[in-house]
Amino acid sequence: LEGRYDRKSPGRPCRLSEEQQKEIYGDLSKEPHECGFERGTWTSPLLALHMENKFGIKYASGVDYMLDAISKGKLLQSESLTA
Repeated sequence: LEGRYDRKSPGRPCRLSEEQQKEIYGDLSKEPHECGFERGTWTSPLLALHMENKFGIKYASGVDYMLDAISKGKLLQSESLTA
């Protein structure tokens, strides 16, 4: 019967390394203008642009979970990101 129930898919793995994730978390603790943007609040499109500018990694979508994780104090992949 277990095969009949949908399991939650983990989704696509993050393309940022743990070190890059740490940098992004650090940047998100700042105001966007401190990272060279004119906006006063981080938005998903702004975060995607920031990651593309900083690391050359383009996200067309899918960064909402990062902002959500930041706002709830959760981490993307592991507790080691706060160490």
